[in-house]
Amino acid sequence: ARAECSSLGGRTSNLSDSSSMEGVEELTLHAAFARGQLAYAQVTSGAADAETVAAGVTVLRHCVALVDRAGVFSSNETKDDIATSDLKFVLAPFYLAEVVSRTRTTPPVVVGG
Repeated sequence: ARAECSSLGGRTSNLSDSSSMEGVEELTLHAAFARGQLAYAQVTSGAADAETVAAGVTVLRHCVALVDRAGVFSSNETKDDIATSDLKFVLAPFYLAEVVSRTRTTPPVVVGG
């Protein structure tokens, strides 16, 4: 069973729907982060299938790249220099790591035993 969660303007969204993952590269930082939070919530609730986990990894990688590209956090800033509205983006790498850690891998095939 796929989990459905309310997100992004109150519309019900299933992260693994192909329409929700189209154009990930065009997502703004805020939209990518919102989808990343949705992925994290679905994965940690145990309601995510492999397709949802893969979609979550994709959107969260994009989100982390956007945070880096935009220079949201700079090495020469102190904690007081960071805008309160940007603090949530600190969690993007954590969300990515959590979702990646839930990725199932198949065991290697032994050939010629």
